[in-house]
Amino acid sequence: MSADDVTAYRRIILDLYQGLANRRTMAQAAELARLLRLDLLGVFVENEAVHGLAGLPFARELRLPSHEWVLVDADRVAADFRHAATTAKRMLAETAGTLGVASIFQTMRGDPAEAITGLLRASDIIVLAEPRTHGELLTGALAQSWRTALGSTASVLLLPPNVARQRGPVAVLVADPADRGLVTAARIALAADEPLLILFAGSDETLREAAIRTARAIGLPQGRVRTHHVAGSSAQSIVQGLAQANERLFVLSCDMLSQQHAEFVTRIAAARGVPVLLVACPGG
Repeated sequence: MSADDVTAYRRIILDLYQGLANRRTMAQAAELARLLRLDLLGVFVENEAVHGLAGLPFARELRLPSHEWVLVDADRVAADFRHAATTAKRMLAETAGTLGVASIFQTMRGDPAEAITGLLRASDIIVLAEPRTHGELLTGALAQSWRTALGSTASVLLLPPNVARQRGPVAVLVADPADRGLVTAARIALAADEPLLILFAGSDETLREAAIRTARAIGLPQGRVRTHHVAGSSAQSIVQGLAQANERLFVLSCDMLSQQHAEFVTRIAAARGVPVLLVACPGG
């Protein structure tokens, strides 16, 4: 992946139906959009299955605080969706405007996963967030979102429940000097005025020197390119290798991973308290 390939990113996409309609998540996505000079697209999908449920005569919902089971009212469901969409749209505009980022809000109706899949392109970064509550965990929304994202050609930004740092090096795991993740991480470090920390699983000096040359070619001065060898490419080895790094973002390409993308990335994000950017591989 060349530097020109990285500039081919066009949008950062927030799936606002999957619990991402909060200022914390929007601010983190907007900050990356600002650094990479991308548009921020918020998508709110009205779940067709919920609309369909409201039309069934036997459908009931538990009404709080009375704890009474009542018929699911179709008009109320539609009104709730409209209210949620309006709130999300306003929050997105306010958050993006604060950072000077161009934002677009789009509403759709249908199956949320299918709707988002239909939007994703290789020039997109889709934002996912780890569940913050037990209720969100039970819905399985993250697993569904991962399947959607990994079935596309888009890159994925996973946000931890709580971000530990707003500043610090951009860290990247590298196995090849032309690694897609390395080029992306170097571009982000350059834009953010941060150091680049290149991690290697091994002690290949030739690889280290070549990776440094790649980062320097993108524009990073020598003093802002650091390297560190880690014991292996497992999530545990990476977390241990980052123990003293104080990084703000961890980047890697999907070339570095097995099929267990979600488990690997979520472990690092949770343990380090930083967003993890999984750069898409050619062909998805």
